[in-house]
Amino acid sequence: MKKRIFLLLLSVALILSLISCTGSLVYNESMAIDRFIGWLSENGYPNPPATPMLGLLLGQVSSGAIIGSYSPILGASERAIDPIGQNGWLFYVDEQPGGFYDHPGRIVVVSTSGAILVNEATTGWPTVNGVRPTQMDSPTSDSYFRAIVWNPWAWSKPITMSKNWFPAEISLRIKGAVVVNGCTSGENLYSDVVGIHAQVLSDMQTLFGSANVYNVSSPSVVANPAQRIEDAVNYLVNTRNCTNIVLYMIGHGGNDSVGIGGYSYSPTQLRSLINEYSQVKFSVILETCHAGSWLDNFNGGSGSVLNNLGLFIATTSADQGAYPDWDQATLSNGTVLFDFDQSDSYIEWTSDFLKQLATWSKGTEWTTVQNYATANGIETEWSLFYHCFWKVKASAAVPPPVGYLPGSSTYTMTERSGVAIQNPQVYRKW
Repeated sequence: MKKRIFLLLLSVALILSLISCTGSLVYNESMAIDRFIGWLSENGYPNPPATPMLGLLLGQVSSGAIIGSYSPILGASERAIDPIGQNGWLFYVDEQPGGFYDHPGRIVVVSTSGAILVNEATTGWPTVNGVRPTQMDSPTSDSYFRAIVWNPWAWSKPITMSKNWFPAEISLRIKGAVVVNGCTSGENLYSDVVGIHAQVLSDMQTLFGSANVYNVSSPSVVANPAQRIEDAVNYLVNTRNCTNIVLYMIGHGGNDSVGIGGYSYSPTQLRSLINEYSQVKFSVILETCHAGSWLDNFNGGSGSVLNNLGLFIATTSADQGAYPDWDQATLSNGTVLFDFDQSDSYIEWTSDFLKQLATWSKGTEWTTVQNYATANGIETEWSLFYHCFWKVKASAAVPPPVGYLPGSSTYTMTERSGVAIQNPQVYRKW
């Protein structure tokens, strides 16, 4: 009997020892996920939240690992680089699922004891010892969706489809385009941006001729983006004799900035470029988070209007993000929305814009574009892009009536009523 009591007491002591231990025997992955989801509720994350959010498990991390976050706009880590003191699991709350950065999120590390080792807000993506977890390579990848452990909006993986619509060869002579891919291979969304950049490049070559379209891409960090863009414009003006230039830029962005090749490019630099080539007529399309913040620099809001800038399209407002392809969203009331056109791919707004470009560059639509340009005394490509912009918003008239709201009709899934996390903007000079 004494022996049995001794063994029982020994077992109890062993269990208590294990419970009090901070080693890896206490929490497993499943328990860590439960702890993380519970932590979300404890820290004020509603279920479902008012806007789309996701929680991702990015893998195990070891004691001594440095958990950081990288902002492509800052070009640096955003958080202290003190190593963690226990083994654990790295979680990330994506508060703008799949969006371009700079956008809000939160990094959380749950230890093997159940303690929260890291709890920090970020506008970049998480890193472990300076390396981005592979799940964060692309927000439309299988690995990203496999990492989701909290999905209150029932966000689903979009279908990637081959583009089969193209603009007409309408030969806009002595006009050209500069097509800029600002993302580097080390940045989130790189593969998505590469895909849409290739489509834009191809369509601009169809419109203006291959020789009059200059490709600026950034597979790796390249210094001085302003000089690279100026070199492209200089080539088109002085070698190709282009009198009109379209500038399309895509990359991660913040207020009044877009990342190009690992460096920040600003409205001030763009204004300087447009001023330098005052004899050239420009139009600009900017696909980045917070793109609307650029408009005040050109529409008279905080800077003077430039006579040779006819059109500026910002694919979202100053306080919202830009997104890759979305095909479906389940709202907080259980309503399921489907993209009106699931053949778009890579980047939500630009892909829809290219489809309109194919429509409005031919047939009676092209005649309408030309007539509008003539009636308003503007360039045909300004009229073409302006029509495409409003047709993505499903407006019957161009321009639409005052106070027009696209609501549930817009082709941009992230602009639809019930989601409403992206709001493309446009400035026109005429």
